[in-house]
Amino acid sequence: MSIPSLAIADRSFQNEVDYFFNSLYSDIYYTSPSRKSSKGTKRPLVNIYENDGEWILRAEFPGVKKEDITVKVTQKYIVISAESKFGQKYAKESLRYQESYERTYNRQLPIPANIDHENIAAKFDNGILEVTFPKDPNQTKYNRVIVLD
Repeated sequence: MSIPSLAIADRSFQNEVDYFFNSLYSDIYYTSPSRKSSKGTKRPLVNIYENDGEWILRAEFPGVKKEDITVKVTQKYIVISAESKFGQKYAKESLRYQESYERTYNRQLPIPANIDHENIAAKFDNGILEVTFPKDPNQTKYNRVIVLD
């Protein structure tokens, strides 16, 4: 009679826990390690914080300029998209090794219903997008495109 390896049992348990939390909290609290969606677009890493008066979302966009980011808020979602563009182009014959590429980022996250949509603010500094959602229990429906400061 063979005894199953504890390491294999632990991995199986970890997979079950990961699956549970991934399905329970969906995209808002769990980020897959690959950060890559099925369409080849990168998903920016996101952190979401809450305090008494607001929700704060911080997303990482390395190599992206402020003018290349779009933030759109609907009644139920925030949609963040961006594109990193590299200004230097090389002739194919002169390129010997390349690790940097132009990339697109896209992320759609659910937002709470109690948001004051008129006062949502966004700023972008040093590759970090920060979106602040003031809380307002009287708000229920709204769609708006957010302009970055």
